[in-house]
Amino acid sequence: MLFIMLGFSVLFDCIKAPGLGIATRYMFTMAIGRFLRTITFIATILPSARPWCAAARYQIPQHPHPWAQKYYVPYASDSNAIRRVITHDMAYAAVQAYPDEYRPDWGRMSFLVDILRPIPGEGPSWYHLLKKASGGCNDLMYSGHMLVAVLTAMAWTEAYGGWISVVIWLLILHSTQREIRERHHYSVDCIVAIYVGVLLWRMTGFIWSV
Repeated sequence: MLFIMLGFSVLFDCIKAPGLGIATRYMFTMAIGRFLRTITFIATILPSARPWCAAARYQIPQHPHPWAQKYYVPYASDSNAIRRVITHDMAYAAVQAYPDEYRPDWGRMSFLVDILRPIPGEGPSWYHLLKKASGGCNDLMYSGHMLVAVLTAMAWTEAYGGWISVVIWLLILHSTQREIRERHHYSVDCIVAIYVGVLLWRMTGFIWSV
């Protein structure tokens, strides 16, 4: 809503006409932030803030993965046995009788079967399975919602300033504590998002002026 209101700033001589500069800067800065977030998302696979997330979103088979059946389960109670398997790169214990792994035909995306381990009845495709899960359970370093909120606050502050900007930043702090309190993010996710948002907005200031 704040960003939409910024579009009318030209009418009040708060930003330069036609007002596309701040919008372009906003979207460009957000694109950089999203790109950096993707990198950190891949690089920081941390435990979920909600330990029950995986069990609630994914129906994982009770039996271990075939790789674990062969190379881990028979030797889990003996560290020397695990060391021997690693050294010789060969399984030497008999594998128990586990149920066969369900392997749907996902075409070029069939490599995801070993990662997602679907069960019968979860959907016709890998996309349906991921969409049903509504995202992953790993840490989201940093918060995308907070990044958007901070960029909006930075744009508003630069275009208008004044006491209303203080109110907007108080709303940012309220959103931060709510994200943490409702366990959508770790505290570090929100704090880093604020730092990154402010830093990126300052860095792109030399390209577009308000």
